[in-house]
Amino acid sequence: PAETTMPTHPSTVKRVDGAFLVVSLFKRQRRAKPPFALFRSAGMLTTIDGAIVAARIALGDLDGYVDANVGQPSYEAMAYVLVSQAGGVVSDGQGNPFDFQRTALSLAEGEVTRHTIVAASNPALHEDILRLL
Repeated sequence: PAETTMPTHPSTVKRVDGAFLVVSLFKRQRRAKPPFALFRSAGMLTTIDGAIVAARIALGDLDGYVDANVGQPSYEAMAYVLVSQAGGVVSDGQGNPFDFQRTALSLAEGEVTRHTIVAASNPALHEDILRLL
């Protein structure tokens, strides 16, 4: 049988209080300053980690993701590209576009810098997440 492919459709949830968010807390340094405002506001919250989360945002399974202390996001970069191509938004913690190329070049030079990554299914939810960080 022929396989059928369909375009992705990220979530249309526009506010954190109705969103299913993922916050990365597995490593100790990520738990040092957790985003308590997100914890209090999110409709649903879980703490899984990794590139699979970004791909699930692009597919509409999850609404947003926050990692406040990522050090080597190069293995996740393609998943975040999927989020952007599906209509979502990926930025640093201040709302600036995340520069994966700069991060990859830094890693190639042996430099590991810590960053915040915010990924959301749409611009309105992205702004609401940033407001609570």
